[in-house]
Amino acid sequence: YRWRRAYRANAYRRAALDAIAAAADDPAALAAIVRRTALAAYPRTELAQLHGESWLAFLDQSYGDTGFTAGPGRVIATAPYQPSLRVAELSSLVAEWVRRHGTATVGR
Repeated sequence: YRWRRAYRANAYRRAALDAIAAAADDPAALAAIVRRTALAAYPRTELAQLHGESWLAFLDQSYGDTGFTAGPGRVIATAPYQPSLRVAELSSLVAEWVRRHGTATVGR
C-alpha cells in the first residue's frame, strides 16, 4: 500500500523527467517544465508571486543547492524571453531539481 501511494504521489516527477528528456537543452521548455513541476508539488498561492530572483531563490531553497541562483539555472528566469539561449548543463540541473526537491505538506 505504501509503495503504491508513493508511486502515485511521484507520478508528476516521472512525467517531468520524460518532458526534460524530450526538451533537450531548450531553456524555454525547461523553464516551463520547472514551473509545472513546482505547481504540482507546492501550493499555487506560494508560487504565484515568484519571478526573477525570488523564483530562483525558491528553486534553490526547495532542493538545497545554489544551481539556480549561482549556476546555469540563472537562465530559467529569462528563458521564456530569450528562447535562442542554450545552456548545456541546464537540463541536467532541472532533472536534478525534479528528483531532489521537497514537497509541501501545507494544504494537503
